[in-house]
This record gives sequence, structure tokens and C-alpha cells, in this order.
Amino acid sequence: MDDFLEFRTAVQKFIRVFNLGSGKTPCGNNISPQGAHTLMLIARNKLLTQKDLANSLAIDKSNVTRLCESLAKQGLIRKKQSKEDKRANYLTLTSKGLKISKKVESDSQIFLNKIFKSIPEENSKKITQTLDLLSDACLNIREM
Repeated sequence: MDDFLEFRTAVQKFIRVFNLGSGKTPCGNNISPQGAHTLMLIARNKLLTQKDLANSLAIDKSNVTRLCESLAKQGLIRKKQSKEDKRANYLTLTSKGLKISKKVESDSQIFLNKIFKSIPEENSKKITQTLDLLSDACLNIREM
């Protein structure tokens, strides 16, 4: 099999095994991976704007708006307009959003720690570097 086909097969397998695109996190929480990342980012960054979120998730403004509207409708986040810049909205977690973000964070750490521990130590750094390269390549082609 040529290199491209091996690469494509590996990426497809990774997406399937990680359960991406199913509307659930890879660790099994009933929220999209993007929604889960959003909740965790808001929990870690007390003054996160929608623009900050777009940069962190590497998605455009309209997708961030839809994502935030969806999470707000679910009662997980609140948007508050900045007093300094009326175009900016700060994002905060509701009590329900905080509870879910803590569960997702905990489940994610347990799940990924199990995976990490099952990787031979001599390969763990290489895998992290490879994932970074793959992510950067994806971002680069989106910007073209």
C-alpha cells in the first residue's frame, strides 16, 4: 500500500476509534468534543471572549457563534457583553456548565492517561510530536 493510502487509513481508523463525529467525547460524555473543549476552556480562563474561543478552537467566527448559541440554549454557558468593547462577549459557565466541565475534564484525564500509559515510553514523545504536526498541517490547509 502506498504512503498516502496508509496515512488515510490510519486517520480514518483514529477518527473511528476515538469516536469523533458521534456527538460524544472520546471518553463517552454526551456532548460534542467541540462543546466539551469550550466548557473546559471557559473553566480555565475566567475572561474568555468568543474571539479568544475561536482562536483556541481554530474555528471561524460564525461557527463560534453557533456553538455558543447552542451551549447557551442547553443552559451551559452565558454570554455577557463587554463594557469596554460592545462587540465582545465574555463567556461564563452556568452551574450546570461547571458541573459538566468538571466531569469532562476528569473523564478526559482518566481516558487519556490510560491511553498514554499503554504507549511504550520511547514512543510517547514521537506520538505527541506527530499529533502536533498533523494538527498544524490541518490548520495550514484551512488557511489556504
